[in-house]
Amino acid sequence: MSARLSPASILAVPTLLASLLLPMPGMAPAQEPGATHSQVQPELDRLGRQIVQTRCKRPQSVKRERVPSARSPRILDVVWTTACPGFEVVTFTPSGGRARPMALTLTAAHPQVPGALGVGSPVEAVHAELGPPWSTEGDDLVYALHPERPNDDTLTFRIERGRVVALEWSWDTE
Repeated sequence: MSARLSPASILAVPTLLASLLLPMPGMAPAQEPGATHSQVQPELDRLGRQIVQTRCKRPQSVKRERVPSARSPRILDVVWTTACPGFEVVTFTPSGGRARPMALTLTAAHPQVPGALGVGSPVEAVHAELGPPWSTEGDDLVYALHPERPNDDTLTFRIERGRVVALEWSWDTE
């Protein structure tokens, strides 16, 4: 016994397939980097580097990790992780070189970060202050810090329930 398809069921197939390709309600599709007309944010690069430089007076912990150098596996570079109240700083020191920032994560308000961009701010305030992001990752907003390295030097605003829960700076160390 073979089943016969009605004309209505045949026409429903493309609609069903198209609906499977659309994002589910409440889920933001990830944007390709540079898909929006985002401005590069050099002032936020300077702000992050300044926080990395000053760190905190009384760190909660300082961790030193020796890692093989990209130049030679026989050479060891150092990655320093400093935990401070409300933020963490990660720096990279190549063998015989100067320390460079790798990452900065703020999980609480910081006195140097403007209120409209800080932890607890509504996502609309970030959009109003900075314009569209370079890209998105789910609800998170990713802004480029440097025009020559827009995918490598970034500031990501982690968003939950429409509010900033963390700011994550990331810098290329090469």
